[in-house]
Amino acid sequence: MELLYDDPPINLYDEPWRIFSRNPNDPPHLVDRDARIVNSLVCEGCRIYGTVQNSILSSGVVVEKGAAVYDSIIMADTKVCADAQVDMAIVDEDVTIGRGAAVGEANDPHRQEKEITVIGRGAWIAPGGIVPAGKEVRNDT
Repeated sequence: MELLYDDPPINLYDEPWRIFSRNPNDPPHLVDRDARIVNSLVCEGCRIYGTVQNSILSSGVVVEKGAAVYDSIIMADTKVCADAQVDMAIVDEDVTIGRGAAVGEANDPHRQEKEITVIGRGAWIAPGGIVPAGKEVRNDT
């Protein structure tokens, strides 16, 4: 998350100090005209129709219309369905967060202590489901 600071401790564009990562060869990210992205890193292949704020999205993430992601890290190929909210969470790869689900903190800027919610690889959060702040969900299949 420190990469979102105005002066991050690591310069991702420093030529002599190259960063090697996988390249999924996805198409460029798509940002819908009604989408809102603030202070976030969004990788290739993402499709953003909702709100993303102070977050990092890996390749292939979909944030549907009415969905919101705040202060979170979302790994590759995860889908945040319409009207769902993710706040202060780390979400692993291949996760589906169902329509209208709530993961993590309620977006309350006045709350002093925030707890991180963790969603494991391949997990499925049911539509309308609630995962409270500080909880961990694993895919034990």
